[in-house]
Amino acid sequence: MAGLHQIWAVDLNTGVVRAVAGSGRELNANSSVLSQAAFAQPSGLTVAPQLDGSGEVVYIADSESSSVRSLTFQPPNTRTIVGGDPFLSANLFAFGDVDGVGAAARLQHPLAVVAISPETVAVADSYNHKIKLLDVRRAAITTLAGTGAPGYCDGDSRSAQFAEPAGLAVSPDGRVLYVADTNNNAIRTVDIASGQVSTLDLSSVPAAAPPPSPDSRDGRVPRLTSSRATALAGPALALASGSQRCVVRLSIPTGYKPTADAQSKWQAFAVTTPTGAAAALVEVTPPSGELRWVNAKGEGIVAQAEVEVEVKRRGDAQGTVLEVVVEALAYYCRNGGGKSDLCLMDSVRWTLPVDTTAASRRDPPLVLEYILAAK
Repeated sequence: MAGLHQIWAVDLNTGVVRAVAGSGRELNANSSVLSQAAFAQPSGLTVAPQLDGSGEVVYIADSESSSVRSLTFQPPNTRTIVGGDPFLSANLFAFGDVDGVGAAARLQHPLAVVAISPETVAVADSYNHKIKLLDVRRAAITTLAGTGAPGYCDGDSRSAQFAEPAGLAVSPDGRVLYVADTNNNAIRTVDIASGQVSTLDLSSVPAAAPPPSPDSRDGRVPRLTSSRATALAGPALALASGSQRCVVRLSIPTGYKPTADAQSKWQAFAVTTPTGAAAALVEVTPPSGELRWVNAKGEGIVAQAEVEVEVKRRGDAQGTVLEVVVEALAYYCRNGGGKSDLCLMDSVRWTLPVDTTAASRRDPPLVLEYILAAK
């Protein structure tokens, strides 16, 4: 998280995202207490086995300190391997272009790292327009390719040029680096053994397709929520004629707060079953929007967001089985009062069957309520 100067992790099973290292201060400071370590716009990560085989290590392109850092969890520790100022953690001007060992080496705003092996990490030294190799065991970094001047030139390691390379990947056999050469709008390749640089030919790659529309997805409406959303069965919508009002109400539990600057959303649409195709026979107004949180006084809740939609039949639905789907995606944080508060995402999906034989009614509206999970 470059802007927060922290390293965050996401649990792919639970969807929980949290800070795992970094105080949030913009410094080059190491600590065995990971919450007290400090980074300066960490912009690239790669994971490799530790040299002693005891676990894994995360290598970090710490851009603003112009250094490559490491992070381990067992035991917990951070370390500056090359670059940066070893004496003054607040000095973010210790940059240059010097191959060398440890703090004697100089980089300038590296944006990417990728592990080639447990012993070797490639570094995109972005503002020096070079690709470098870091010998982890010796803490020594050397130039693999690039003259140091911005340009676009294939060739051997001494004549090839890049323009702010900012992304790296390595081939499965560990022989070739793929470089996102940002200001040249090109993917470059570097032979790791020789330093020979080429441009990847993308002329045969078809142009990117436009975003899918409902028609191009067999009429299916793009979903706001994933399969991990809480699925709830809603009451039937009576739509023999007229329309039906529906209120959607989400609540944040005590001890949590809305995530600042994160846009919680909702959408509602009608589908036919069992195909899931969009159903033009039923209109939902409005079809989507932002969840706007307001303070709420209630048992176990601190904030609520409420939206109202109107569901109306637009034609004869005889013989057609219809449902209205209402989805909401919400962002919220544990209210700990600090920058590293645990922030969460929760989603819910209601499915409401449409009854075209029951008389429609606007009042009272159907109410769909959900309290976000406390994790």
